Amino acid sequence: MERRDILKEQAEQLGKMLGLILQHLRILLQGGSAEIAIANTQEQFQTKLDLDISELVQLPPEALPDYLDDHLLQVRHLDQLTTYLMQTGMLHGQAGRTNEQELYLHTALAINQLADHRSDTYSFDRQEQRIGIERALRAGPAGD
Repeated sequence: MERRDILKEQAEQLGKMLGLILQHLRILLQGGSAEIAIANTQEQFQTKLDLDISELVQLPPEALPDYLDDHLLQVRHLDQLTTYLMQTGMLHGQAGRTNEQELYLHTALAINQLADHRSDTYSFDRQEQRIGIERALRAGPAGD
C-alpha cells in the first residue's frame, strides 16, 4: 500500500508540473518570443521532469509507449503533453521551421491516439484535439 501511495503522489506532482509548464509557455508567449518560450519550457521539461522533448519527437511511434511509461506518464499527463506538443509544433511552423512543426505534430497525434487507446472513457476534448492536429498536418507550414 505504501508503494501505491508514493506512485499516486508522484503522478499528482507530475500532473501539476505539466500544468505549470503549459501555463509558463502561455505566459512567455504573451511576453514575446516564441523561440525563447519553446527553449525555456523544454528546459523545464528536462530539469523538472527528466523528459527530453527533442528526444521524444525523434522517437518512432512504436517506441513512444515505453518511453512515456518509463517517465510514469498517465492518460491525463498524455493529454497535457499532447497540448504542449501541438502548441509548440504550431509555433515552429509560424517561425518557418516546417520540419520541427511536422515532428511535433506527428508526435502529438501519436500521443493523443495512445491516450485514447489507454483511456477507459471517450473524450470529446481529445477527439477535438486530434481533429485539430490532423487539420494542421494537412494544411502544412504554419497552418496555411
